[in-house]
Formats: sequence, structure tokens, C-alpha cells
Amino acid sequence: MLFHLIGDDEELLEIRQECVSGTRMCGSCKQLAAEKMYEFLKDHQEKRELAKEHLDEYKIIYKK
Repeated sequence: MLFHLIGDDEELLEIRQECVSGTRMCGSCKQLAAEKMYEFLKDHQEKRELAKEHLDEYKIIYKK
């Protein structure tokens, strides 16, 4: 969660405290991580497709 999934330090601290205290179970944490990763990758793939349109500007050859 620390890398690319949750940018808010307070939210990360809350998750950690819940984990350490036992109020947050691994399954719910994994589910949250999966949801956050899905959104991250979806956004990344959309940006990648948009960037392909500009490759000629940088003389980069894109191979399929």
C-alpha cells in the first residue's frame, strides 16, 4: 500500500494501527490492495495509450 496505492500518510497510519491491533484482518487488507492496484494499473494503461500518440515527437520507435 505504501508504494503507489495510498498517498495519504494518515490513512496508511490508520491501516497500520488496525493491523497491529488485530482489528483489520489480512483478507480485507488484501482486498483493498487489489482494488487500489486495479485502479492504479487502469490509470497507468490509459496514460500509456495516450503517450503512444506522442512517440514520434521524441523519435522513439514503438514495437508491438
